[in-house]
Amino acid sequence: MKYYVAYGSNLNKHQMKMRCPHSTPVCAAELNGYELLFKGSKTGSYATVEPKEGSSVPVGLWLIDKADEKNLDRY
Repeated sequence: MKYYVAYGSNLNKHQMKMRCPHSTPVCAAELNGYELLFKGSKTGSYATVEPKEGSSVPVGLWLIDKADEKNLDRY
């Protein structure tokens, strides 16, 4: 098992259980000094975090196994 810091749609417990059935939520936290951004094109986009002074991003800490990690990589 390893820790995974989630943001964006991976904060949704129902969605995480579908993507990562072996995952366990640990706690909620905040990533200070970063902002949540959506990048991409007309054919697809993704969420990411980048440094930004004065901003913060809500995050969740999960315990995941290797299979869960592979599912997140595919997602």
